[in-house]
Amino acid sequence: GRRAEMKTMSAIGLAIPLSGLLASGGLAIGGLGSTASGALAGTLLASASWWVLQLLGRRLVKARSRVRPVAAALIGAKLAVMAGLTWVVIGPLGFDGIGVAVGIGSLPLGIIAAACLLGPDAWGAGLDLAEGAGKDA
Repeated sequence: GRRAEMKTMSAIGLAIPLSGLLASGGLAIGGLGSTASGALAGTLLASASWWVLQLLGRRLVKARSRVRPVAAALIGAKLAVMAGLTWVVIGPLGFDGIGVAVGIGSLPLGIIAAACLLGPDAWGAGLDLAEGAGKDA
């Protein structure tokens, strides 16, 4: 139900920056300071992406059928904005591209880590909410 969904979303929201910080720390300990800085920047991007995706995803699931295409388009726009921000971080701001990629990788890693830690009860947490998605209010 809703409680399991919130627990899962909270766990993912914590696992993303934690995995990025661990990766960045490992790179720093390994003597790769500029790559570690890039990983921190990428982790910030991944965390922001998760926050926006979570916000838009909730609205998409709850939206009336006429509003759903707009909400889906906003998710696509989010991807374009994140790509642009990634370019800014690597290009004009000069962060290490490999490090940024490592940090952005904390998004899927955080999702997988949270799912593994929470177990099977968390894997279908959003399904109860999605089942009502086809019903117009």
